[in-house]
Amino acid sequence: MDYIREASRQLSIQENYQKLNNDPTTRFSDQILEFLRVLHDEELIDNDCFDYLLVATPSPGRFYLLPKIHKIGIPGRPICGSNNHPTERISEFVDYHIRKYAQQLPSYIRDSQDFILKVKALGPIPEGCVLVTWDVCSLYTNIPNTMEKVRADPNAKIPYNKLGKLLEMILHMNHFEFNDSLYLQ
Repeated sequence: MDYIREASRQLSIQENYQKLNNDPTTRFSDQILEFLRVLHDEELIDNDCFDYLLVATPSPGRFYLLPKIHKIGIPGRPICGSNNHPTERISEFVDYHIRKYAQQLPSYIRDSQDFILKVKALGPIPEGCVLVTWDVCSLYTNIPNTMEKVRADPNAKIPYNKLGKLLEMILHMNHFEFNDSLYLQ
């Protein structure tokens, strides 16, 4: 009961989630198919890639929570599983093509071990400095999305405007179900 109540609390935040009256899976799949045909016609992807990027039996994502047992009230960390979601494979495709740009950012941290190594590389903390941590709420819905680094690369295999369109689809077609209801993130 607490789990359902916490999920319902989070899903009621209208800045992050919109409850849907019908399932947009087929419509989203059709829009992705149309755009993949454009990429194929322009010879930006081959037949094998085209076939791979299409999800054969698409379905909405699945929303669930991972309990944060170390926090007061045990809030949940929202997860939107995307197995068989219409954007599942185009998300993988975009990640493959833009990962190197993210890794070039000075703020890029690969994982916890990378963070530890970077902090150690700073040497002793100067007197008067204070270490600070942040807890991010609704990271996915609050991060800016930009393609400037991709735009600046004349050697990109897929033009930035095409990757940008795929990224837009991933971010704006992120629907899922929870407790027999559909939502758009």
